Amino acid sequence: MKKQEANKYFTLLSLYLAQSIPMSFFSTVVPVIMRMENYSLESIGYLQLMKLPWIIKFLWAPMVDRSCNCTRHYRRWILASEIFYAIVIFSIGFLNLETNFSTIIILMVIAFTASATHDIATDAFAILILKERERSLGNSMQSAGNFIGTLMGSGVLLIIYHYWGWQYLLFSLAA
Repeated sequence: MKKQEANKYFTLLSLYLAQSIPMSFFSTVVPVIMRMENYSLESIGYLQLMKLPWIIKFLWAPMVDRSCNCTRHYRRWILASEIFYAIVIFSIGFLNLETNFSTIIILMVIAFTASATHDIATDAFAILILKERERSLGNSMQSAGNFIGTLMGSGVLLIIYHYWGWQYLLFSLAA
């Protein structure tokens, strides 16, 4: 494998990893934390609202694609959505889950909108940078990034939460 090909695969792995770690944390670890803190099942169920942007991302995907003529334009969407996603997660670190639950849900819907946009741009970027013969391995990088992100976002971050607490965990997650 040439270095240029390896760089493509590493880039894709990193991009899918970056979008899946926070998603996994908020959809898996936060419900566990809430259960430990005796939140109602109804409140925990409301957390699933944050996935709504991923369900309806088809509504703005054409706008993202129409605004892009080349990989550079998709990179801008990826970078902008990733930075925005991180800023929202960082800001959630200043909020208390118990007293700011509704605000956190709203911010996560906003963050997941950025994450869904990141996914739209990353998928298109992958198609553009990969030659047809590279796409199967590229798809493997997508799957690996998502599963490694789930492992880190669910397992590792739950352990870190135990030692660091909510605020420092979210600050490091945003970083």
